[in-house]
Amino acid sequence: WVQRDLAEDKFKVYFIAFVFSYSRYAYVSFQTKPYDTDAFIKAHIEAFRYFGGVAKEYVYDQTKLVVIQEKYREVLFNEKFHKFALQSEFLPFVCEGYDPESKGKVERLIRYIKEDFLYGTIFMDIEDVRKRGIEWLNTVANIRIHSVTHRKPVEMFKEELPLLSNRYYVKIESNKRIVDKTGLLSFEGKKFSIPYQYQRCEVIVE
Repeated sequence: WVQRDLAEDKFKVYFIAFVFSYSRYAYVSFQTKPYDTDAFIKAHIEAFRYFGGVAKEYVYDQTKLVVIQEKYREVLFNEKFHKFALQSEFLPFVCEGYDPESKGKVERLIRYIKEDFLYGTIFMDIEDVRKRGIEWLNTVANIRIHSVTHRKPVEMFKEELPLLSNRYYVKIESNKRIVDKTGLLSFEGKKFSIPYQYQRCEVIVE
C-alpha cells in the first residue's frame, strides 16, 4: 500500500523486479492489480527495452506465471510464458521451492524498492509511481555504490551489455473486446468509438 495524499488515502501497488546477477543493474514494473501472464510478459518487454537487450538466462521463483507444476525437478511451464521465452530466445530457470538463498539478490532488491522508494512517498496515481520509479532507478538505485560490489551498477552493466541479445518482441498477446450496439469499445476503463460496421463484433486491441 502506498500513500496518495496526506489525508491517509492509499492505493495498492503490485510490482515485478528484474536484476542482473553480476552488476545488480535493475528495472521495476508497477501496476495496480495482480499480474496475470499477459501483464507478466509485458513487464518483461518493458525490462528488455530498459536494458537494451535480453540475457541468455533468467531465474524465477515458483510463480504460476512461470511454472504450472514441478515434480522431482521436472518443470511444467506456463505455456504462454514458455512460448514467449522461446520467441525471445532466453532460457527460464526455476528455483527450488522454499529456497530463498537461490534468489537472494532479487529478494534484497524487493526490500530496497519498498524501503527506499515506496514507503513514505506520496504518489498521485499509478502513472506517477511508474514515472518516478524510472527516475529513482536512473538517479538512485542504479548509480549508487552497491554495498556488495562496491561499484555502481550502471558502470558494471556496461560489461554485461555486449553479452545481451537485442532480439526482443514488442508484440504482446492481443486483447479481445466486444463492440457494443452503439459502436463503443471499453478498454482500460475508457470508452472508444469504433466504426459502425464493427458494432456487436469481437475485435482485437493492440
